Amino acid sequence: MAIIGIFIAAVSVLLAFFAVSAAGMVLGAVLLFESFYILAESTSAFVLIFGGGLLAIGASSLVLLATSYVTRFFGLLVLRLIQWILNRGKRGERHA
Repeated sequence: MAIIGIFIAAVSVLLAFFAVSAAGMVLGAVLLFESFYILAESTSAFVLIFGGGLLAIGASSLVLLATSYVTRFFGLLVLRLIQWILNRGKRGERHA
């Protein structure tokens, strides 16, 4: 029963990281487009907002990449756990 709880908690954390990275990419794109509206008023504000947009997109991409690697590792871990449970049952039948 504890394994199911750990599985649900891990999936929830991975989905939260994915949602945060997707929101960061959208925010970065909005900041990039918004910076061009500020260009006529202030060049320094344009550079600041444009850089913030690039930073948001870059950081979100890294979080998404890390989340995908952790998800892949977690999937392999679940498969190994299932194989271990199935092989444990077969081994018990052979010795009985």
